[in-house]
Amino acid sequence: MKKFFLVAITILIASTLVFTSCVKPEKTRTELLTQAKSWTLTAATSDPAYQLSLGAPITNLFDGYISSCELDDYITFNANGSQILNFGKDGSTHPCDVAQTLKEKSLGNWSLANDDTQLQFYFPAYEQKVTATIITLNETTLKLSLPIHEDDGVISSPNYRGPKDAKTIRDYVFTLTYTAK
Repeated sequence: MKKFFLVAITILIASTLVFTSCVKPEKTRTELLTQAKSWTLTAATSDPAYQLSLGAPITNLFDGYISSCELDDYITFNANGSQILNFGKDGSTHPCDVAQTLKEKSLGNWSLANDDTQLQFYFPAYEQKVTATIITLNETTLKLSLPIHEDDGVISSPNYRGPKDAKTIRDYVFTLTYTAK
């Protein structure tokens, strides 16, 4: 009986070692961002509803905040920290600007901050570098929470409070979902 028990324990320990040695280490957030050839914005919402300057409030930012010609653009986060905006699925000229003949545009650098919980990057629809909190990051999805502060139609980063005589101040949180391609 002792031999049987000893053999069973030995087999159990050997099996445990075999299975635990096959577990792949988790990828870092940098690896997850840079492994995708491109990230396309597939959902964008605002809370509270974003007030368009010439229209009704919208919660879906594709309904007037983000131009329809930008929907097939994609971002590439390179391992060297550079960020590239590619115009269109097929790399054709940018449909938002007929005179635009570039297939891609450098957006500067991206970086992770605050123990890799925040992504600092250039958000094309916002036209400036922003700091967003990472909600989800895996091999297929990048979901971000981005605070937006606006004074009388002038959008700014959260630290900017605009002119002291501003009549309307609005704060929003944009939730941006990118899908890896």
